[in-house]
Amino acid sequence: MCRQSLRSLFVAAMLCASTAGSAVAQPREAPPNVDLRPKFQEFKLNVRQQGQRGACQVHALVGVVEYQLARQGQRRELSEQFAMWAANEANDLKLTEGFNPDYLIAGLMRHGICERSLMPYVPQNSAIQKPSDEALDDAKARTSCQVLSIKHWSSEIGFGKKDFDQVIRRLDKDVPVTATFCWPAGLYDEEIVDEQHFINDKNIDGKSKDGHGVILVGYGLDSKLDGGGYFILRNSWGPKFADQGYAKVTFGFAKKYGIDAYVVSLR
Repeated sequence: MCRQSLRSLFVAAMLCASTAGSAVAQPREAPPNVDLRPKFQEFKLNVRQQGQRGACQVHALVGVVEYQLARQGQRRELSEQFAMWAANEANDLKLTEGFNPDYLIAGLMRHGICERSLMPYVPQNSAIQKPSDEALDDAKARTSCQVLSIKHWSSEIGFGKKDFDQVIRRLDKDVPVTATFCWPAGLYDEEIVDEQHFINDKNIDGKSKDGHGVILVGYGLDSKLDGGGYFILRNSWGPKFADQGYAKVTFGFAKKYGIDAYVVSLR
């Protein structure tokens, strides 16, 4: 049996065995089976800061696209600001934040995305101005994209077995995945994670889809943890958050609070 099949069976068994209790992080979880953080470092794709604008899903999508391009030898820092403008144009909107994946993907397909230097990101929640002609021309070269919707945001909250299998399959192939989770409300950054950098399973109503978008960059199997393992996530709150900008969620957390998961790449 291949390594991937063994992992899938292990995850399925642990998910079935997990209880509905809160996620509990043990002090010494097993090492990650997959960890793409060194790859992001190798590609010089630093953790960014979304600031005071609700643009977490924008940063997640752009981060995955940048990683995919870097794997192809085409390292680029791309513009989240352009991605938001393109989403508004493609969907006839005037949003300044709160872009869902459907809006962002439609904008990418229609208008592409330019390099960050041509339209720098604005971290305040303000009106999004039209790009320059140079930015529009540069973006045209990046309109051919491929989208895999592992779990659409309109589905019921909570990752199922198929969702886990697909996410893990992509990570096994060194492909990061965007994901949105229900998120703790009313907590300071340092209160959101515990000592092992796991997201706390508290102050979450589990019903609202106004969650937080991140990039899944790895996972580990560990029978001591809720659900039998954990995902490593890359946040967009700068390198001072949790573990140099990264944190973890148990499989049990994802089973209860996973909202969506996508893979987006440029061809």
